[in-house]
Amino acid sequence: MLTAIMGGEVLRAGVNLKGKDFVYRCRDPQCPSPEMILVAGERGIRVPHFRHRANMGCKCGAGETEWHLEWKSHFDRIEVDMGIDPVTGERNRADAVAGENLVIEFQHSPISLEEQTNRERFYTSKGGLVWVVDASKKRSVARFEHAYSERAIVPWDHPIFPRCHLSAWPDEAFPDGWSNRPVGVIFDYGEGRNFYGEGVNLVFLFPGRREEKAICRFLSKDECVGMLIENPSYFMKSVFEIENEAQERAEAYEEELKAKRSAQNNQVYRTAVMLHPTDNPNVQVDQFGCYWLKAPNGKYYPAGKRLPYVPPFQRRFARRKFRL
Repeated sequence: MLTAIMGGEVLRAGVNLKGKDFVYRCRDPQCPSPEMILVAGERGIRVPHFRHRANMGCKCGAGETEWHLEWKSHFDRIEVDMGIDPVTGERNRADAVAGENLVIEFQHSPISLEEQTNRERFYTSKGGLVWVVDASKKRSVARFEHAYSERAIVPWDHPIFPRCHLSAWPDEAFPDGWSNRPVGVIFDYGEGRNFYGEGVNLVFLFPGRREEKAICRFLSKDECVGMLIENPSYFMKSVFEIENEAQERAEAYEEELKAKRSAQNNQVYRTAVMLHPTDNPNVQVDQFGCYWLKAPNGKYYPAGKRLPYVPPFQRRFARRKFRL
């Protein structure tokens, strides 16, 4: 774990705590062995963290790897208590939370379909969920590289989905059990992979399908972490929601244009000008020297403007009336 309790306050692990005689305790109030120790700078461990002095079955930090700890170290809100699931009765602790309510779960080991479904249901009810899956195993990498080389994953720079790719057979390209989840999934294929540029080794799979094809986006780790922190809503929307929002924005823009054009067409021409009478009672002139003619409806119109409709029996009279 990256956090522990010291003196009633939550403390984050760091090398600055090394060598200090502090008492660290597990954040789980039901932990049978709450005493924890700091692990920092030992045996090549890159991320300082806490571990139980004697683990008696506490689930906090159970099975966490260096991969888990390194990912969690990029976020401020980590190991957040999200409450008890009313369906399963289990207490859920999110690995990390981005923005206000996007839960990020880092999954390194295999997980059952039931547990996947329970977490997706619970965390989605709290706001949103995105998985980060360790796909660095040889089989997962080989499947993805084969799909990419066989053009089963092709570039698709769509205006709504910039810098994205289409996958015709996602079940064969991505790890088993992760290709069609109702929430977004980020696959981490490990360091040293350069799928779409230097350091681009992550693939974000949007939830939902478009014409039986999956949509994914290639990301570097720094870019992915930055987007999760600054724009977490990007990872919360399905393909259908993004397309519907784009359609709604396009329709709203068209309505706005129509309203502007209608307002311009209905705008009274030169409402601020002052008309001055001339010798002809049917003609007036404004301060710009433009002539205004009196129509049969009693209103004045500029000489170059389209006149209102005049019934046939009045047209001869109107022409004679407007003659200068």
